[in-house]
Amino acid sequence: MALKGYRFPISHSEAFPMGLVLVGPIEPLTKYNQDRNAAPEQRYDFDPKTGAGTGLLMWKATVTDPSETNSKRASFQLIFLAEVQPVPSTPEVLPVCVRLSWRVCWPSRA
Repeated sequence: MALKGYRFPISHSEAFPMGLVLVGPIEPLTKYNQDRNAAPEQRYDFDPKTGAGTGLLMWKATVTDPSETNSKRASFQLIFLAEVQPVPSTPEVLPVCVRLSWRVCWPSRA
């Protein structure tokens, strides 16, 4: 069951025992605009109807959880709240390249 919009305290090591792998850059989370030519506007953590939120800028990153066994749930978008763009706290690690034989490999579907 997903708890969308509910915030609860939990330590990073408890939620992700093997850590997370950042896949790509951390980018601003922008508001949807029907006009494709309009300049993108970054979202803030604030709901004007209820007055709830921190007022901080919202940033998004695609991450992968190496401890997740279900491939459909292993990668997801993580949203950060910060005044400035977050940066990774560890050095960049390149994924290991695996050479496959001449056969075509298809992803498994569970």
